This record gives sequence, structure tokens and C-alpha cells, in this order.
Amino acid sequence: MLKIFYVIFIRFKISVITGTVCAEEKPQSVSKNGAYRLSKTSIPFPQTLLTFFKKQGSGLKSRIFITARRAQRCLRTTKHKKIQLKIENCKDLTEKVRNWRDFDEAELEIIVKNFEKVPREEWATRYIPYITYEIAEKLMQIGEKYKPNTNLLCIIISALENLISRLKIDTTDTLYSFFLQFANQPKTDYFVAIHIDNFPQFNESKNKWEYIFSILNIRPKQKSFQVFISKISRILYRKEDIPQEYFEKLTEMLNKLLADETKNVWTEKEYSYKLELLNQCKSV
Repeated sequence: MLKIFYVIFIRFKISVITGTVCAEEKPQSVSKNGAYRLSKTSIPFPQTLLTFFKKQGSGLKSRIFITARRAQRCLRTTKHKKIQLKIENCKDLTEKVRNWRDFDEAELEIIVKNFEKVPREEWATRYIPYITYEIAEKLMQIGEKYKPNTNLLCIIISALENLISRLKIDTTDTLYSFFLQFANQPKTDYFVAIHIDNFPQFNESKNKWEYIFSILNIRPKQKSFQVFISKISRILYRKEDIPQEYFEKLTEMLNKLLADETKNVWTEKEYSYKLELLNQCKSV
């Protein structure tokens, strides 16, 4: 029985008869590496297929017609299967997090690490029916039990942040308190600083500005500075009121950054724009 090979080409309907390749435009030649050239376009044709068709000789009666419609059906089927596999993986990891007491610390670290990748995926909203606030509670329970394990805590904090920002779970006071208790712990403090302003509770906090400036002291300081600048940018874009003390500090800092001779053109424009936005904000 002859094997039927399906090859996807976007613009050409191809039939293969007795080892020759026909397209909408007649090929000028077939090279040794199995590519046939058209007057406008070259399309690769696998050498194994050419060899197969040549061996069949005149006895080859089958024609292979490759159309865009068939290709689209194939792609849709493949995509659907991949999505189903991702959903099954999400269900499996969610169930393991739900039953986290059945695993030891080393196993949990692997499970949580794999789970943390799920809400970061493109089109992660497809997982909303399977990941609820209950999972956030389970992650917090794991974090409470294994507080000395900073690597695990960092992964948990990152996973929780993605559940908030990507899957829109509730930003409860319990969740906010969990973040705050690790705000001053080495290593976890950096991850908390990245995500803390996703909580409405933080934006309403009296210590908000004190904490934002404390980010500059978190190690690694170079990365923390970028986190600090991103927080300031969000505030400036929203044109929030800024306490007079911190308004003056920001003005002084931005002017100092602009005076830095090591800056490049891009950073000069960035800081100039931020200073302009700052002057549009009110100091209180």
C-alpha cells in the first residue's frame, strides 16, 4: 500500500505524479537538495519524498492535493490537542497543590515550580475555571510551613502574584498580609517589592512612600533600582498626590540622574519625561 504524505504549503496546490512535482507555475528545475524553483518562489521539497515518488515510476496512480483548507484543519486539530494537554497538566498540578500534605518538601518545591509556570503562559485565562482562590490558600499554607526555604517562598510569591495579575483572584487581606510578612526577609523582599503594588491595600497604606523608597536598599541594588523606577512611573502616570517630603526627594533624584555623565540618550529622555510628569503631580 502506498503511503500518502501530506505536506503543507500555503499558496500552492501541489500534485505529485510519477516523481514529478507540479505547481501552479511550472518548475524551472529541481536541485540536488530537493528544492524546486518557480519563477518567483523556491519551495523546499523533502528529498525522501522525491526518492519515494521516483521509485514508484509509472505505477504511481495516487495524487496528493495539498490545500490551505486541509492545512488549516490540521493546524486546528494540533492546536486543540496541545491546549487539552496544557489543561490536563494544569488540573494535575492544581490537584497536587490542593493535596500538598501528601508530598515532602523537595517534591513540593518541584510541584510549585511547575505550577508557577501555568499562570504565566500566554492565554492563561483558559485556566480560570480550574484555579480558584482555594489554590492561593494552599500555596500560603505551604509557605507558612516551609518559611526557612527561601527558594520555595520566592516561587510561591511569584505564583501568587501571577494568580492575581493574570487570573484575577481576589486580593484579600489574608493574601496581602502573607506578602507583608516576607517584605523584609532576604531574597523574598525583592520578589515582594516587584508585586506588592498589585494590592489595593498597599496603595491605601500610610507607609506606602516609606516602603517605596526602602526598595532602593534591597539587594541586588541594580535590579531593585529598576523596580523602584517602575513603581514611580506608575504613580506619575496616574498623577497621584505625592507627600511633600518625597516629592522633593524625587525631584532631587531625577535631577541627579539627568546630571549623570554616564547616562545615554534613551535614559536622558526617560528621566526628563518623568521629571515633567512629576511637576504635573501635586505635592501634599
